[in-house]
Amino acid sequence: EPGVVAELLVKPGQKVPVGEAIARLDEEGAPASGGNGAEAPVRRPSSKPPRTEVAKSPSAEPLPADLADSSSRESRPSVEIIPPPPRTPTATGAASPAARRRAAELGVDLSTVKGSGPGGVIKLADLEGSAEDDEEAPAPASAREEAPAPASTSEADPHQALRNAIARAMARSKREIPHYYLQTTVDVTRAQQWLEQENEERGIKERLLFGGLLTRAVALAARDVPVMNGFFEDGRFTPSEAVHVGFAVAMRGGGVVAPAIHDVDSRSLDETMAAGKDIVRRVRRGKLRSSEMSDPTITLTSLGDMGVDTVFGVIYPPQVAIVGAG
Repeated sequence: EPGVVAELLVKPGQKVPVGEAIARLDEEGAPASGGNGAEAPVRRPSSKPPRTEVAKSPSAEPLPADLADSSSRESRPSVEIIPPPPRTPTATGAASPAARRRAAELGVDLSTVKGSGPGGVIKLADLEGSAEDDEEAPAPASAREEAPAPASTSEADPHQALRNAIARAMARSKREIPHYYLQTTVDVTRAQQWLEQENEERGIKERLLFGGLLTRAVALAARDVPVMNGFFEDGRFTPSEAVHVGFAVAMRGGGVVAPAIHDVDSRSLDETMAAGKDIVRRVRRGKLRSSEMSDPTITLTSLGDMGVDTVFGVIYPPQVAIVGAG
């Protein structure tokens, strides 16, 4: 019924249970009790709570779809994704035995060499070409400007590249090959007596040297003890059916190389001497074949004629033994 609010029974904003009286109404036009006259009608309060206008913050407004997606992306931590470097074609890892031995001598990583053989097999020529590229790689521009240009390797020292390769191989040997040394004394009196008698019947050019006897003796011993004659490659030892004895030869201007005399165990002493003399001549002229440097299955170094009592050499990889004679 229409009426006039005569009295509020609750305070504004007070929470009351449903059904509880919140005001007392008088009939419309009736004076309020205790009043002096009719008061202006009071509007009946609505049962709905008053609407409260809240100012919308800019952030509350929905963003367009494209901006919303961009905003969500920007809110995430920025992570830079670096693409992997492009792979360059390299060798499959397969290589000929001669190439593997040559790589061990030069300290060349076969994974950096691209093979030209069937299926990407690395051949000896590929490896030697890679070694030449390493040796002839140009220096940085700043280094070329600051330092005077030295004479070319062939003019200053034709054996320098070979020395560098041997030095790398020797350094690798001491790092990777566990060395242990055995020493014994051998009485060679009878051998020397036989050699003197034999040379008395020979001309000067046909005379034998004691080094020839040592080379032949090492070859026969290696044939009898095959675990000392071969190569350690790819984590395993492979014995060699042939005995190729490498022997130390001094180069002109300093340095030593150890090329191989092939099949010494099946050669006569005279054939061994002739092969050794031929190799020495070609070492002096820088005419060694690559196979002569990569094929030794065991090495002999002898310094007895220089007054040395004992020699403990460095194994030439991938060989597994070296014999020193004082």
